[in-house]
Amino acid sequence: MTKIETLMEMFKLGESKDFTEMYKYYDKDVEIVIPGDPWIPGAGIYKGLQAFQDYSAELRKVLDMKRIVSMESYENEHKVIMEWVNESEVIKTGEIIEIKIIAIFTFENNKVIRHEVCFDTLMLARRAFGLKL
Repeated sequence: MTKIETLMEMFKLGESKDFTEMYKYYDKDVEIVIPGDPWIPGAGIYKGLQAFQDYSAELRKVLDMKRIVSMESYENEHKVIMEWVNESEVIKTGEIIEIKIIAIFTFENNKVIRHEVCFDTLMLARRAFGLKL
């Protein structure tokens, strides 16, 4: 299985809410990087699978992911750069939002060891977490 095929399988598991199986593709020492100032909910560096699982659980309290549409991807020996749109429902309001995401996944021994994500964290904080500025 290519790295891109691995990620597509992970996306399918996420869409079906089978997070236990999805997390098996991540190394136990994975590092997740979500840009943004510290006052933006969710922004930060999450070190270790448990920290990522905790972050994901908090995110699922405010967002219900409906579908992921992969747009473009590029793979080399150790990395995949992927662009996709995540369509999710804001649980509190029922609003459907589309989040365009660009991410770099670094692999080692067929597991994701680093996942760097770029998306509009401020928009997500405002619409899903209710952040007021």
